[in-house]
Amino acid sequence: MPRAVADLRRRLRAADAVLLCTPEYAGALPGSFKNLLDWTVGGGETYRKPIAWIDASSRPQAAGAAGAHASLRAVLGYTGVDLVEAACRRISVPRGAIGNDGLIEEPDIREQIAQALSTLAGSAAQPSPTLVPTPIAEAVQGTDAAFFTALLDRDLSALEALLADDFVIVEVGTGSVHPRLAFLEAIRDGAVAFEAIETHPDETQIRHYGNIAVVIGQTTMSFVDAEGSAFRAGSRYTHIFGIDGGRWQLLSAQGTPIPDDDPQVATRGPARPD
Repeated sequence: MPRAVADLRRRLRAADAVLLCTPEYAGALPGSFKNLLDWTVGGGETYRKPIAWIDASSRPQAAGAAGAHASLRAVLGYTGVDLVEAACRRISVPRGAIGNDGLIEEPDIREQIAQALSTLAGSAAQPSPTLVPTPIAEAVQGTDAAFFTALLDRDLSALEALLADDFVIVEVGTGSVHPRLAFLEAIRDGAVAFEAIETHPDETQIRHYGNIAVVIGQTTMSFVDAEGSAFRAGSRYTHIFGIDGGRWQLLSAQGTPIPDDDPQVATRGPARPD
């Protein structure tokens, strides 16, 4: 991923809310701004995050920036944002209202901008809506955490209880698919030994569909392969859980590598001196 994109996504992830401001160009979003938004699709950084927009135009408000408004709304529909409609504005800014210093002094225009900012800030201060009932979310997240603990401890008994009979895992590095037995054997035989697993609870999303729950999260793992080589890698993972007999079990797991600020991530080296 280009460094500028990684920085953009990091800033979006850290933000409490996002205000998008764009003019209209040739009846739609400017191409460069559309390209910036395209880089936010699929990353998950803006999922359920309060977002509003201000589209400015020198034309009257009824017609001004209508194209930018429509195309911006279409793009945001693909990112799962929490669009704060009350904070979205199409503001008419006559050219004469902009001073030589680039600032707007007209009170009416400034008031419209202030109202949008105040509404967005108020929305960001509200707790995010819970997508999953709390008891279910806590049970699923607890099972997810127990899986990582069992990996770190090489606790086969715990893993056998946590993994469904038809469990499969897609390997992060190669994309290979491993069934339950092969995965347990790899842990037992030390084909992979985890030395540290750092989870990022703030990045976790949980969705619930009847007897199925989906966890999307992020980890940074340090592990050693069977040849004694050490690795450290960050990944965003998807775990699918099913409930059977009142307990949640892991049905499948898949990870996707993600870049890390640490230059040593995903590099290979001796795990220990000879």
